[in-house]
Amino acid sequence: MKAFRQKGIVQGYVVSLVLFAWMITTLSAAEINEDQRKALNNLQHEIANCVMFYTISAAGLLKNGSPEALKSSKSASIYKDQMFETAVAVGSIIGMNEKAMTARFQMAFNQMMDEMDNNFVNYSILLQQHAKPCAELYVSMESRISEAIQ
Repeated sequence: MKAFRQKGIVQGYVVSLVLFAWMITTLSAAEINEDQRKALNNLQHEIANCVMFYTISAAGLLKNGSPEALKSSKSASIYKDQMFETAVAVGSIIGMNEKAMTARFQMAFNQMMDEMDNNFVNYSILLQQHAKPCAELYVSMESRISEAIQ
């Protein structure tokens, strides 16, 4: 998460994601071909996993209570919220209904909690597996979606 601690970077991504969300919501499931649907489905799955990683991160760090952990928890919540909105938009484009998206989020959550044995003391397992890929996805969502719909 150090990559996101630079002042102003979050605000820049908010503006970028809002504009990009508007662009992708103009697409519909009928306007994309099967290759695009598969690419977007895979990407939506990655984003959903990161949403759950940041959800668990934010909750666990919040319980820590230290000033640094509280700051990191707030950052994780911002990333989670932005990625959630994108996951829902991409899911809508590919024709996923709310029930399917909820199931995808729940499966990711359950898998991560199982990996930690339902104990945040084992959070380093998630950190090792998800921190870098999710940070990279966060900064590249716009280009990844653009690639998928071309």
